[in-house]
Amino acid sequence: MFGAQRLQKIREIAIDQEIVDVPSLSKQLGVSEVTIRRDLDKLEEEGFITKTYGGAIINKDFKTERDSLSHKIDNKDEINLISEIVLQMIEGNESIFLNGGSIGRQVAKCLHEKKKLMVITNDLFIATELYNNPNVKVTLTGGELVPSTGIMVGPCVLRMLKEIYINKAFIEVKGVDLKFGYSMESYDEIEIVKEVLNISKEVIAVADYNKFDNVGFTKLGDLSLFKKVISNKEISEEYKKYYFDNYIQLFTTYEVS
Repeated sequence: MFGAQRLQKIREIAIDQEIVDVPSLSKQLGVSEVTIRRDLDKLEEEGFITKTYGGAIINKDFKTERDSLSHKIDNKDEINLISEIVLQMIEGNESIFLNGGSIGRQVAKCLHEKKKLMVITNDLFIATELYNNPNVKVTLTGGELVPSTGIMVGPCVLRMLKEIYINKAFIEVKGVDLKFGYSMESYDEIEIVKEVLNISKEVIAVADYNKFDNVGFTKLGDLSLFKKVISNKEISEEYKKYYFDNYIQLFTTYEVS
């Protein structure tokens, strides 16, 4: 587990439990207590925790994140169901692209049953999940690593993508809005997705229902951009109607629940 991943895991544990101790974190994360203490030093510098004897306690300003994380945990089953739909669309002997996000990372954990698969990704966490899978050939795009996200961006990513062919690309978008369309969090992400659209035989949008009626920082395209969309069964009827009226295939978690 990389340092950034470990810090994020400690944050999640702290938000969930409010109090953490060094021995338990060491055992849970499979690293030495010395490493955990260094991690806690970093989190204290961020203002996230206050160190105590043998552990730490989350600061009050961050306790509000607990509700957010609880919602995320409640939504975990739906994320898993969305991932199952993605997995059903992936066949052996294919090249696929997974961009960064919770759904793509969950998909990566479940690809062990697929044979002779090539996965291209700009997500360090996805590549790390797959690196020891004998059935999957992993290509990490390279590029500039965005701190704390594990996402690779920049000209190196674009140059690499121009040289390959992708059978299916699964793009996890950050916002879906009837007026604004699909959106992402940064222009760097937009550039990568647009290049993936150029080199892919088929591109499928993936978004859990919380992304609907949300707008990210940068517009990717109108809702007509993708011909297939995967989401939860909870998305509103107006989006279902839009997709139906515009001949866009919508796959929801009704399919696998």
